[in-house]
Amino acid sequence: MSLSLLQRRLSCLPGTSSLAAALSCCRWTPVRQQSTQTKQARKQIDEVWDMSEQTSMGSKKPYRSRHESQSPADRWSLTSSNFMDRAAQPGNTYSGRSVEVNDGDIGNAFRRLDAIMGRNNVWAELRKTRHERKGEKRRRLESERWRRRFKEEVKKRVQMVLEIRRRGA
Repeated sequence: MSLSLLQRRLSCLPGTSSLAAALSCCRWTPVRQQSTQTKQARKQIDEVWDMSEQTSMGSKKPYRSRHESQSPADRWSLTSSNFMDRAAQPGNTYSGRSVEVNDGDIGNAFRRLDAIMGRNNVWAELRKTRHERKGEKRRRLESERWRRRFKEEVKKRVQMVLEIRRRGA
């Protein structure tokens, strides 16, 4: 739509003369080059365009905002009821131990549950609650110590390599 046609539509709407004047000095630029003022002006133009379409579609009613006819108490109750609809429900005793099954995909739900249990060390806690034989315990502790030492050594080597790279060598 051309700028002059938009200005003509704006001139026939009540209370839009200042926007029509603002449009006369406005240049259209690509979106990447627009400043925030230009974006705000474009937003106002879009709002006025919507108003002009509402009045030009045969309705004789002047444009009114949706909150104009409501009292502040009505607006408050509407806003608070909308918020309560969107707010998350409080958890129950099973909410932290539950995973939703979407579209009957039980495998994916089990994978998510297994990942959650892994992050929370559930298997390690379970292992600690049961008796284990002396030899198995010794092997497990040796393995855990070895893994911890190996992790520390790898971490040291990586830090050393990063330090050498940082120096530019």
